[in-house]
Amino acid sequence: MKRVRRTELLIADYKTGFYRRDFLKMAGAAMATGALAPWDGWKALAQETGEPVRGGDIQIAIGQTPVSFYGRNVSAISSFQISWNFYNRLVKFTLDGSEFKIVGDLAESWEEGEDGSLTFTLREGVKFHNGETLTASDVAYTFNSTTNPAVRADSKSSGPFSLVVVYLGLIGKEVQALDERTVFFPANGRPFAPLLSALASFGGIINEKADKEVNLATQPIGTGPFRLVESVPGTRWVMERNPDYFKEGLPYLDRVTWNLLEDAFARVRA
Repeated sequence: MKRVRRTELLIADYKTGFYRRDFLKMAGAAMATGALAPWDGWKALAQETGEPVRGGDIQIAIGQTPVSFYGRNVSAISSFQISWNFYNRLVKFTLDGSEFKIVGDLAESWEEGEDGSLTFTLREGVKFHNGETLTASDVAYTFNSTTNPAVRADSKSSGPFSLVVVYLGLIGKEVQALDERTVFFPANGRPFAPLLSALASFGGIINEKADKEVNLATQPIGTGPFRLVESVPGTRWVMERNPDYFKEGLPYLDRVTWNLLEDAFARVRA
């Protein structure tokens, strides 16, 4: 079983694979534990030392217990460094040369209307971890189902998700599922500049059926490259490769174990 040593770092870019990096060139323990893993640009920050190889396990030390794995309103680093591997967003950030750009994730394309509205076309055949097929209704549900007081309270601290929900509340409109693969984000006569960036930043799209049947905070069910297979609160969280992941050939690793080591010196020595 592969362990991460101080002299090497396997960047936890689970959407594109793991690569060896020079530990001393990276900026801190958050990067070392994959806290910023969802940003695909990590692989451009250091020179790759070879082609990725499929298979293998890795163990990663984290310093705090995850608060929640609930996709749409995860905000704590201790949570999203793990949970973002269970989910996907409509769009995501990547690095193009020296510039950030937003590209499709669950959405294969989108169009902006003259009134500032956004219409997304979803990828076809994407599966949630419970076998359900992603539909536009799941996307609409992710943003519209905030009448539950607990959900609404949690969303206040969830940054980008909260921004989208507040915006929709201010204009008095909801996200619409126009058909199985088409999602419409309304506007109020003019573009809302932060909307696309917020959609690229928040936790992820959830499955309506799963949200009504299980507690996604402890049993996350998304479309992401890994599935949670073991949870021992206060000790470890184990995730395995999603065999039905819609990005062909990814992820490369078979299994990742996140071990809680609250002492920083213990994490370095591990």
